[in-house]
Amino acid sequence: MIKHTNRMFETPYNHYLRIFQSLDPMETSKRCYVPFDPGRSAFYVRLMGTLYEISFPQSDAGDAEAPAMKNNEKILLMRYLCEGRHVPRRGGQLAYDEIPNGALYLSNFRNRCVRRAARCFGGDIKSFERAMAGFHAERLPQGDAGFRFEFVSGIYMSVILWEGDDEFAASAQFLFDDNFPSAFTAEDTAIAGEIAVGRIYDAISLPKEKD
Repeated sequence: MIKHTNRMFETPYNHYLRIFQSLDPMETSKRCYVPFDPGRSAFYVRLMGTLYEISFPQSDAGDAEAPAMKNNEKILLMRYLCEGRHVPRRGGQLAYDEIPNGALYLSNFRNRCVRRAARCFGGDIKSFERAMAGFHAERLPQGDAGFRFEFVSGIYMSVILWEGDDEFAASAQFLFDDNFPSAFTAEDTAIAGEIAVGRIYDAISLPKEKD
C-alpha cells in the first residue's frame, strides 16, 4: 500500500479506505456502474476519459501509462465507490444551485469552478475547444463554446464559456446531468468541477509536439 505524508489528504483518505476495504466488490460494481475483475481484484473507473485500474482492497491506482491522480481525485473516486450510485439519466441537466444543498455551497462553487474556468479559458476559446476534443466531448449550442463530457464512468457534466471582450469579462456556466446528485453530494460536485477545470487546464498546458 502506498504511504502518504500529507495529513490533509491522509486523514480523509484513510477514513474512506477503511470503508472501501469492507465493501462487497460485486455490489459496488453494480451500484456504481464500474467493471470489477475478480481475477485481478480491481475496479476499472474512467476519470475524464482516462481509465484507471483501482486494486481492491488496497485501492492503489495502476496503469503506468495513465496520468497520476491528484489527491482530491483519489478521495473523490474513493467516496464515489463507497457512497455513490449510478442511476439512469432522465434527460435533463441541473445548474449547481438546483442540486440538493447546492445553494449552501454556491459561493464556494463560483469561486473554485465558475470564475476559475472563465479566467483560465475565456480568453482562449480555441485552446479550450482543442482540449475538449481530446476528452471526446459533445459540442453544445450554448455560449461561444460549450461541451458535455463524461466526468466519471457514465456520469456527465457540461462547461459553457462566453468569451470576454473590451466591455464584458469572460463568463462560464456548469451544468450537471440529472443523475449527478445520485453519484455525488453538492460538496463533492464542487470538487468534481474543480477537478474538471484542472484537467482541462493541464490538457491546454501540455507541451505541443513539434512538426
